[in-house]
Amino acid sequence: MAPSQQGGDVCVLCNANPYGDPPRTTREYISSTRFEQIDRYFYCTKPREDRDPPFTSTFERVWELSEHLQRCSQLYWVPGRNLAVDESMQKFTGRSREITTIGCKAASTGYKTWMLGD
Repeated sequence: MAPSQQGGDVCVLCNANPYGDPPRTTREYISSTRFEQIDRYFYCTKPREDRDPPFTSTFERVWELSEHLQRCSQLYWVPGRNLAVDESMQKFTGRSREITTIGCKAASTGYKTWMLGD
């Protein structure tokens, strides 16, 4: 769910990271007003017609975008000889069936993702 739909302040996303990570904040690049505009109008799906069947999978909405990003990644990135795969938790506190809880992680509740490092 978008931050503006949660009733929270979007400016929180533009502030410094409270966990002491390197300062790579959104406000270094764009204003909070611009971020709100992008968040409000950016969609990853094509406009749907009334006759279109409903989505059957949570990730069906972003499937075409995901496939496109994977193809582009294969064109522009040549993996090295030694690769590492690690799991990561992306913090999310909204409602979703895909949320995972792992107590030993810093972000214990959120989406579990896999990272590939070169």
